[in-house]
Amino acid sequence: GAQADISNNAINNNGGDGINVTQNSSVQLGEDPGLVAPANGVTNNAGFGISCNFGGTLDGLMGILTGNAGATNIDPSCPNSLSP
Repeated sequence: GAQADISNNAINNNGGDGINVTQNSSVQLGEDPGLVAPANGVTNNAGFGISCNFGGTLDGLMGILTGNAGATNIDPSCPNSLSP
């Protein structure tokens, strides 16, 4: 899997999910509370703001996550330590 650090970005108007984490990949959104990197704005996506399946890993700050299908779609196989 791959690893991505995503901070202080606008991820908007995608035809699917704003962020999709899958197949043992991991994503760090902003930083954990109290650290310096700001959260992201993920809005107006056709699918979910963020989705995770097949053992992906989520960490960091949720920031603004929206999609027409909802904010999140997180499979139980994905360790999730996102903070609001």
